[in-house]
Amino acid sequence: MDDWAEKNHPQSKGDPEDLPRDAKGRFQHGAGRWKPGQSGNPAGRPKHKTLTEELMKTLDKPASSLKFIEKVARAFGVDPEVVTVREVMVLSTLMHGAKGNPTILNALWDRVDGKVADRIAGHDGGPVQVQQTLSRVLSSPKAMDHAQALANEILDGMGCDSGSEDEGE
Repeated sequence: MDDWAEKNHPQSKGDPEDLPRDAKGRFQHGAGRWKPGQSGNPAGRPKHKTLTEELMKTLDKPASSLKFIEKVARAFGVDPEVVTVREVMVLSTLMHGAKGNPTILNALWDRVDGKVADRIAGHDGGPVQVQQTLSRVLSSPKAMDHAQALANEILDGMGCDSGSEDEGE
């Protein structure tokens, strides 16, 4: 530490009571750990590897680096010192798919053929066009009479009172 930092650092060997403070008892500007304009963490927050980065790193290791993968490699008759974890995983996946495991088969087909789209398309492959057919039908007096008669017929068939005003007259 240089002389200024040693003299003005709150955790220096000197008595913190000797450091300049403002009216509220806080250390005054410049009396802290760093000089004005100097970062307290110049390297920034430590970088942590993501799960994907760790997985990719592990997949490229020799199969012998993981005991259970080494056993799987030996079961396939391959030398765990020669193949990677990734290659053993591919062999294992293909073996389970060949045995008919539906989950593995779906994953394999999704990778080979591409995942099936989960969308509903219109007649021309574009978006579905929703028409306001009901409002157009109900705006026609003849269609409205027909819809009312059909509704009454359905309600009568269910043994319900249709609530029609025509019956009471």
